[in-house]
Amino acid sequence: MVNSEVVLEKLRHIRAALQRITDKNPGTREELFSNPDTQDVVLRNMQNALQGCLDIASHIVSDEGWGQPSRAADFFSVLGEHKVLETDLAKKLARLIKFRNILVHEYTTLDLEKTWQAVSAGLTQVESFCQAIVHWMEHPEPPKTSKVKN
Repeated sequence: MVNSEVVLEKLRHIRAALQRITDKNPGTREELFSNPDTQDVVLRNMQNALQGCLDIASHIVSDEGWGQPSRAADFFSVLGEHKVLETDLAKKLARLIKFRNILVHEYTTLDLEKTWQAVSAGLTQVESFCQAIVHWMEHPEPPKTSKVKN
């Protein structure tokens, strides 16, 4: 059974990271590219938000007994298969987790243009993830259809 307190605490951290990005996010690419301090705040908080999404996804998949994906990005596919996430959102989050891996492991060679694009799109996608998780926690079972007898 999914521990809702663990998930809710992770959601709070994710949303705090999103707020920090929003507070510091420059209005233009040039501002991001020219300010290392802003880059640090934006990228570290994006990394934290994405790690929180991954933590929640793995927690749900594990506690629900839905298998053990071999790649981090696949946890979102599993959530899509079980209707926790819409398929399109699951695919977008899987791509964002690959971006997170770049932030963690290839931080010395970041392509700032791709970073700008990932952060810009990622804010909305991570918030959509949070909303989907809250909805699923409130309604964990898909609605049952009743058969009408003639």
